[in-house]
Amino acid sequence: MRRQWAIEALGASQVEAAAAVGVERSAVGMWPDPVMPITRDRVIAAMVRREMARAMGLTLEQFHANGDAQASMEHALRHNAEGLLHLARRAAEHFRQTTGRIVVARMPATPPLTSAASANVQDLAQGDAA
Repeated sequence: MRRQWAIEALGASQVEAAAAVGVERSAVGMWPDPVMPITRDRVIAAMVRREMARAMGLTLEQFHANGDAQASMEHALRHNAEGLLHLARRAAEHFRQTTGRIVVARMPATPPLTSAASANVQDLAQGDAA
């Protein structure tokens, strides 16, 4: 992940990026380009939290202070493994196309979805189609 993209994805300034990942602004100024894997993971996690808060109609501060919102996020992540697997497959396909490498990796089997989780995946798919 490129440093500038990470900063822009978190709010376009080093101050906003720092607040999103929980570090001082000076730390963001020292991020290498590309960023380290641990920083990339924190950026992705911050983006997920921000979008979850928006979807719930909460500010990020309200989201962090609300145990029910946190539990709902964890529930959604646990029960939407198929969506995450789809994202991983898209990333692998992009990797193959851009590098020309054939990736031979065995994806772990995902546990079967409960009927509620399956309905949740269908609801998400229908929302994307709308």
